[in-house]
Amino acid sequence: MRCWGVLAGVENTLNSQNNLLLDLSRTSIPNQHDRQKTEEHLASAFLALLLSVTIDALEPLVKSYYSKKLVE
Repeated sequence: MRCWGVLAGVENTLNSQNNLLLDLSRTSIPNQHDRQKTEEHLASAFLALLLSVTIDALEPLVKSYYSKKLVE
């Protein structure tokens, strides 16, 4: 279950960084349409990164589970 703790830590870090980037976009991009597009890109990049980290963290667990199932 150490994996879940690591994932939670990574998610918190990514959330913090994403929030900082969103705050930066709000203050440095005056045009609302451009700011909205930037925030949408940041949100999709954040989700892609979170999914990638989750997959990387779960891959050893899945391989271990299925290798044990194949032995049985």
